[in-house]
Order: sequence, then structure tokens, then C-alpha cells
Amino acid sequence: MIKKVKYLLMLVLGVFIWNACGDDRAETTNVDLQFDFRLNGETLELEKTYQLNGTTVQFDIARFYVGGIELQPTTGNAAIFDDRYILVKAEENNYEVGDVDFADYEKLKFYVGVAPELNSQSEDDFTTRVANDPLAVQDPSMHWNWNSGYKFIRIDGQTDTDGDGVVDTPLAFHIGSDNFLRNLEYDLSTFQMGSNTINFTLDMNQLYEGIDLAVDWDTHTGNNIPLAQLFTANFEQALTIN
Repeated sequence: MIKKVKYLLMLVLGVFIWNACGDDRAETTNVDLQFDFRLNGETLELEKTYQLNGTTVQFDIARFYVGGIELQPTTGNAAIFDDRYILVKAEENNYEVGDVDFADYEKLKFYVGVAPELNSQSEDDFTTRVANDPLAVQDPSMHWNWNSGYKFIRIDGQTDTDGDGVVDTPLAFHIGSDNFLRNLEYDLSTFQMGSNTINFTLDMNQLYEGIDLAVDWDTHTGNNIPLAQLFTANFEQALTIN
């Protein structure tokens, strides 16, 4: 009888240890991305007047899409979120990505924009998306119309074109079309898993580097491709990991 009890105790203990080890292998944590829009060294406030490259400006809308999120560990399989899109907004800063295994991650990849297969979806695909889907109809709009594609980046506001220090002209940078989708990659060697949040800064000064907003204040991509190209190239440099 004593031997039988000892055998049962050992069996239970073995199952407990096996389960504990299994839990360790399956342990996960949630990862968020945080984006801070900054201008002149401070957090951007919408509808506030600033000096930017010598021009008085005001930003009212500042948004962009992030998709194709992938975290690559030093060993093992990448954490891939193919169907996860984030609509980053200046008035919000924290966005949940999802659960990943505890590991040492060395790279974070994503693209700014919307993948071609979704950027050319049907009218029914677009209009039937649920309200909380970032790719659904937005207000303000992040889509030209169902067959013209998404605005990957949208920044609107007002700018001073006559130099009197008062904003007087609508400013609009709407970037889209498949050719303007940008793949970005970031080093995570300093990121400590368990802190949960990966922080980014979008530097508005860098974003408008080389752009005179008293002269060049409008691109809807197709109507001013050179300005859209310069702005998009700047964006890649302006969005940095902290």
C-alpha cells in the first residue's frame, strides 16, 4: 500500500513538473507600439500654431497606416501579424499588436501603407468592413474612394503663404498608391522583452525637411509626384525607434 501511494505521489509530481515546463515553453507577453508625433522638440498638438522651417503652420489631421508587422527573434520563428493594421493618429499614441512568445527579438519590420491586394479591393469588400476595422470607412477619410485606394499617410492643416505670420491656406499631404508603400526595419537589440511597449517618434521637422510650406503645401500624390516622393523619403528618416 505504501509503495502504491509513493508511486501515485511520484506520478502526480511528474505531471506537475511536466505541465510547469510546458507552461514555460508557452509563456507569452503582449506587445504594443507607441507613436509620439513631435515638432520643435515637443509633442505635437493639433490645431496649435507653430513655426516650421520659417513658416507659420498648424496641423489639424496627422495619420498613417502601419501593416505587415513582424518581430524577428535571434533564434526561432518570427512573430508575424499579417492581418493586423494600425491607423496611427496624432491624438492617440498606444496600439496593441498582439501576443508573442518571450524571446530575444532583434528586428521589427512593418510597412507604412496598405498592401496592394487590399488597396485594390472591391467596393463590397471596402464598404462592408466592420466599423472598428482600421481599413473601414474613416472620418476624416483615409480613402479616396473604393477603387482609387487608401491614403497611406494623411496630414492636413493650414499654412502661411504671404509671410504675415497668420495661417491662410489649406495644407494637405495625402500619400497613396502601391508605389508609395514603404517597408521599414528597426533594430531591437536594446529592446527588453517584458517592457511590452516599443516606442517610436515621428519628427515633424524631419518630415518637412527641404519643403518650403509657404510654396509647396499640397500633394495628393498624383497631382505633385515630386513633392510626394520627397515627403515619403523624409518619412522614412523621420520615423525612428526610441
